[in-house]
Amino acid sequence: MSQTIIKISEGLTYEYLPQALGVGLLGVLLTAFLHWACFPVIMASFLIGASQTGVEINVNSRRMRKYTSWTLFSTGEWIEIDNISQIELGYDGHGHTTRAVIAQQHTSAKTFDLKLNFQNGKELLFNQFLKIGLAVKTYDQLTKMLPNVPAYNHVKTRITNKKAQRTR
Repeated sequence: MSQTIIKISEGLTYEYLPQALGVGLLGVLLTAFLHWACFPVIMASFLIGASQTGVEINVNSRRMRKYTSWTLFSTGEWIEIDNISQIELGYDGHGHTTRAVIAQQHTSAKTFDLKLNFQNGKELLFNQFLKIGLAVKTYDQLTKMLPNVPAYNHVKTRITNKKAQRTR
């Protein structure tokens, strides 16, 4: 039986950029003392910086994970889909307002949060997507695989309400 894995890639998210810069700085410092060791260390920093993240859903074994791809291999912890009791896709604005010297600025970062509740009562913030399309694709795949599990798409509700309130 072949395994069908659905891969939803977020691409380069620069999650490990500080670590990559630290390893790269170590490589630069090694050039003064150990010339032979600087090249592999600097290459490792590029590989760390070029890591990609995403979600993998294994349809046959009914598991999913948030993965990090390190060019040569991927890491991430698999969770069983059949233990999920509720699926929730929400929106988090993370916004706050700061007063600048000249004018007021509004800074915000928005994420589309996929929350999973399990039969044992635990809740897991599975992923904070930066792109709505990837969040909806993951949500749709889970609701298709688990048709009897309650699922709430607060993002769709929010978009529908905003469209209804628009003045034309």
